[in-house]
Amino acid sequence: MTKKLVKCYLTELGLYSFFDGATIERVIENLIELKQSKPDSELILDVQRSSYSDDIEINVHETRLETDKEYRNRLASEEKEKQTKAEAKVKAEEKDRQEYERLKKKFEGA
Repeated sequence: MTKKLVKCYLTELGLYSFFDGATIERVIENLIELKQSKPDSELILDVQRSSYSDDIEINVHETRLETDKEYRNRLASEEKEKQTKAEAKVKAEEKDRQEYERLKKKFEGA
């Protein structure tokens, strides 16, 4: 299996101070510094108008390959899910078999 792309918001950024009162040049410098700190990620600015007020929210999220730890955790979780589904299937088949035997006995044995 290969690693997947992960999309996550960069919550550690104080974007209000990142943009508020800054000159265009300073905002560009901030964006360049941000990109340099995350060279393997695609950074995307997400601008939304707040539904409660006229405020505008600016968020940054990154798209990157999952880390080795995230990859191992995902594989373990997927394997556990497969195993749980297989066990549930066996249990359901066993229950169906018991019901079949009960009905067979009721209608053929009577």
